[in-house]
Amino acid sequence: MKFINILITGYGVCSFNGENNDIFIKNMDSSIKSFEEVDFGDKKGRKTYAGRLDNAKLDSEFTTGIYRKYPRTSILALNAFKQALTTCDLKREDFGNAVVLIGSTLTTMTDIIDITYSDNPSMFDCARANNNSIALSVSSYVGTTNITSTLTNSCSTGVDAIFYAKLLMEAGFADIAIVGGTDANICDRTIPLNAKMKFVGIGKTSDDVGSPFDFSSNGFTPSEGSSLLILETEERFMKRNGNLCYGAIENVYINNDAVNIFQSDPKGTQLKSILVKSIGNRLPSYINSQALGLCENDTIELQNYYELTNKEIPITSIKGVYGHSYAASAGCQIIASLVGMKEGFIPKTYRKGNYTYHDGILFEKKHTNVDDFIITSHGYGGTNGVVRVGKYKCLY
Repeated sequence: MKFINILITGYGVCSFNGENNDIFIKNMDSSIKSFEEVDFGDKKGRKTYAGRLDNAKLDSEFTTGIYRKYPRTSILALNAFKQALTTCDLKREDFGNAVVLIGSTLTTMTDIIDITYSDNPSMFDCARANNNSIALSVSSYVGTTNITSTLTNSCSTGVDAIFYAKLLMEAGFADIAIVGGTDANICDRTIPLNAKMKFVGIGKTSDDVGSPFDFSSNGFTPSEGSSLLILETEERFMKRNGNLCYGAIENVYINNDAVNIFQSDPKGTQLKSILVKSIGNRLPSYINSQALGLCENDTIELQNYYELTNKEIPITSIKGVYGHSYAASAGCQIIASLVGMKEGFIPKTYRKGNYTYHDGILFEKKHTNVDDFIITSHGYGGTNGVVRVGKYKCLY
């Protein structure tokens, strides 16, 4: 299998605090933690905080007509793809041979729960509950009959989508792909499950949860969202005389901890092993970390960062602003870094409350030249992903 230069020629996001690309970019400088208090039916009356998307802020095309019968994860993915169209010099009909790979951690679980407790079954419920409705919603929207799959591999599955799309493109199955992640993870069944596992904070203030690299943080802040990238081979891009390119995939690696289905390796050995491969003999400009306010995850991130970089480059996390959108989170990290690479800055780690400070962590936006970056991703049960993206030298 020969090496092929894979370019990122479009990106779209629909997330909490980032309902579209413009809002997402604007809120990268946010100093307000605006997560909503969520009543999840706790018998003690306790509440938690989450980032739930307001339907009124979504594209009306996908909240009316037949689309309102789609799974919520599909609706978010379609919103993200429509945003991606605004950043590329491609039209909807140009994706006729695209591979579509979209990752989702909980897939259609919130729809399934809604269907289960509904007294009024609908003829649309089967499609709402079907995992592949997620990827199929995007492929049918653009009319591609090529490989279309919903990937389900914990929170790092957005990286899986990039990994497998790259393999398929290198093998000649396609020269264009739509990849990323989407999750709608907030309901009165999913939040208590996360609370029992001590992943999300319960009964605390919003400042006490979801603060990356803060070891007093009481768990992460779950949020809904979708993030999609348009990938093209360099050959296709050049043939069509493309004008818009935001970066090139330098490498992507995935693996798993192989501990058991309930836990990850607390030492982060496998994540470190692929981070070593991604770094190679050249440090990136910085690392956009998956740190999210969970002590084990954030400790591993800092440990690997210190050992592999000697603090010669910065590390940051955007999840204090956007929350942890599960499979969509890796794409959000990439998109934030693509914007920074183009405009010459590294996004800050949002801080609020009692932080433990560490050398190398950016708590303020840094204006600097960015040649490339690495994002890390990790999921429940020990799934790991690393992506390195650099400037496309032909355009910069």
